[in-house]
Amino acid sequence: MQNQNLIDRYVYAVTKRLPESQRDEIEKEIRGLILDMAGKEDPSEDEIADILVKLGEPTALADKYRERKRYLIGPEIFDSFILVLKIVLCSVLTAVSIGLVLKNIMNPEEDLIRVIAEFISTLFSAAISGFATTTIIFGIIEAKGGKGIKKWDPKKLPLVPSENKKGFKTSSTIISIALTGIFFSLLLFGTDFFAVYLQTGSDMKIVPLFNKQALLGNLSLFIILYIALIIRESLKLIEKGWTMKMCIISLLLDITSVVILILIFTNPSLWNQNFTSDLNSLNIFSTNTDIEFIFKLVKSLITIGVLIGPAINIIKAIVYGIKNIVKNQ
Repeated sequence: MQNQNLIDRYVYAVTKRLPESQRDEIEKEIRGLILDMAGKEDPSEDEIADILVKLGEPTALADKYRERKRYLIGPEIFDSFILVLKIVLCSVLTAVSIGLVLKNIMNPEEDLIRVIAEFISTLFSAAISGFATTTIIFGIIEAKGGKGIKKWDPKKLPLVPSENKKGFKTSSTIISIALTGIFFSLLLFGTDFFAVYLQTGSDMKIVPLFNKQALLGNLSLFIILYIALIIRESLKLIEKGWTMKMCIISLLLDITSVVILILIFTNPSLWNQNFTSDLNSLNIFSTNTDIEFIFKLVKSLITIGVLIGPAINIIKAIVYGIKNIVKNQ
């Protein structure tokens, strides 16, 4: 049973890198080849390991079946690259469009031609940045994925995912990348979206939660967070399960994200320092203490909200990492 498990893991590690239409046929061929090389029906684990070493690393064997050429982004991850690229570009289009609508609402008298020109310019710049970032990330993954420097050990092959956990859902990756991109864009460029709107007579009073200048000052950190998210979600599509590699990279990225988010959202200058005084001037609440309490509560909820996702991923990475270690012993 242990020997069969080792064969299953090797076959899975090879076929997951191949087009689905070829996997069944190649799986049968590899299994038959292993048994032929063993020369008997029930070889020991060490004999199976020796055979797998002779066959070569799963990546190298998959390349032979694929007749792989040199690519910036190879065919085994190209579909994932296109999918992530579409998500990123759609997120950019959505976020920039929402920003345009909000800006038009806040400044209805602004020249329409100027607004459209700024929209096109911003969209083009953001799309180029998104394309370049996604391409660089997948280029690095491609460069690292097919090169084994150390002698590989068949006994350290990743486990075959169970049927009910065969891989990550593509829909969850799409939602994660898209919603995070839209949220960051609104946070940075649509500050008035996160505000209290109050009608005072014929005027609309807008009291923003955040300090726009402080948010833009953290632009580089938000970019790092988004790149980390794209790397993690892209790796999900490639690894198709909680492999040890996936666990380690996800853990490192999410810990980094948590640290950055804490630094950003616990900084007092990030928040509108005039929030309580502006609301108090409208005489809506009975005391200033009520406003301060609500403001602190909202800040706490937002901070907790942005940390929940990375925190859950950290727990998952640790749990599945431990499972991988235990099952590989």
